[in-house]
Amino acid sequence: MIYSSHIAVYGWAFTPPTIGHRAIVEALLRTDYVDRVIITPSGPRGDKEYAFQKDIRRRLIEIFASEFDDDRVEVDFTFLDSSSETTTLGMDHHYQDRFGESPFQVFGADVSRAMASWPYAREQKEYLLMRLPKIFLSRPGSDLDLEDKWSY
Repeated sequence: MIYSSHIAVYGWAFTPPTIGHRAIVEALLRTDYVDRVIITPSGPRGDKEYAFQKDIRRRLIEIFASEFDDDRVEVDFTFLDSSSETTTLGMDHHYQDRFGESPFQVFGADVSRAMASWPYAREQKEYLLMRLPKIFLSRPGSDLDLEDKWSY
């Protein structure tokens, strides 16, 4: 599949944004694959308790994004502001509607090993694992294992 846009959606809790998050955004901006990075803080998730209230998270993320001083970095608070549960496929549908195609979704290497166990129906899991455009990045303590194989 060939994508006309080179947009990377970095969806995460960012509670708080860390130097690890910063390193990932900087790595994305250095690649030839990405023209734009959309930082997308998650809203409600059944598997996540947030350390900060929504208004504090919003302000921390605004400050975090502004420190890049780069027009290619933007923040989308759609999911933070939503009362619906945030899912990877929900983000994908949102951005398909916005851009007409799926942007790349960014994950840390450790997530690649967990994806096959995410609670999706078989058809959704197949899309998530095999067709959803993804960028996996190594980070300290979690290197990308290119020999990993997914099963669903």
